[in-house]
Amino acid sequence: MSMPAGWYPDPFSNSGYVRWWDGERWGASTAARVDAQGQPTSPPPLGPMPKAQAGWGTATDSGSVVLASWGSRAIARILDGFIVGVVMVPLVAWLLWPSINDFMAAIPADGSAPSDQSLKDLQAAVVGMSLTLTAVSAAISFVYQVPQNVRWGRTVGKRVVGIRIRPRVADGSLTWGQATIRWAVDAAFSAISPLLNLLDYLWPLWDKPWRQAIHDKAAKTIVVRIDRTSTPL
Repeated sequence: MSMPAGWYPDPFSNSGYVRWWDGERWGASTAARVDAQGQPTSPPPLGPMPKAQAGWGTATDSGSVVLASWGSRAIARILDGFIVGVVMVPLVAWLLWPSINDFMAAIPADGSAPSDQSLKDLQAAVVGMSLTLTAVSAAISFVYQVPQNVRWGRTVGKRVVGIRIRPRVADGSLTWGQATIRWAVDAAFSAISPLLNLLDYLWPLWDKPWRQAIHDKAAKTIVVRIDRTSTPL
């Protein structure tokens, strides 16, 4: 970016603040008060930019935005997957119970191996329920992720590791559309192919400068480190 030093509309918020540009980079703070000429009444907030904490993220070229590391995102994803799995297991068992019960009833009383037909019947029941199970899994995932991301910008897993989701162009809350697109791309990749899901999962490792996954790019979001000294969103 090439422009003279001075106060400019803050590119990281949409709340009417201004931020000091020193000719090379954005300052670390914003100002809201301006004089009659539209200039802030306080001196420019010069000084070092915020740095990453304990290796969780690094400051980018985009001023004071501190992006979440891939490691913190991976841990959050594992935790969220575990929570969704805990909810899914009893539902899957309930949906498949009639077929499981029939299979158990077909096991010979003498302890010998079940017949090939009983195994085929159980397999057919599981395959026949696959579409229903996929739909149930998607519904649980949606209910778990989207409302939390709209309200707080983070799921339980992200809370644990101290990261949150925000729009890329300006700090603030996600819209329902952004949260739904983000979820839908991730869910579609999971349903289509494990390889697509893995690619999306690894994409932040090489994406520059925002470390976005593919579902972040689709929703125009980024994942940032939370300043634990401030009140969380």
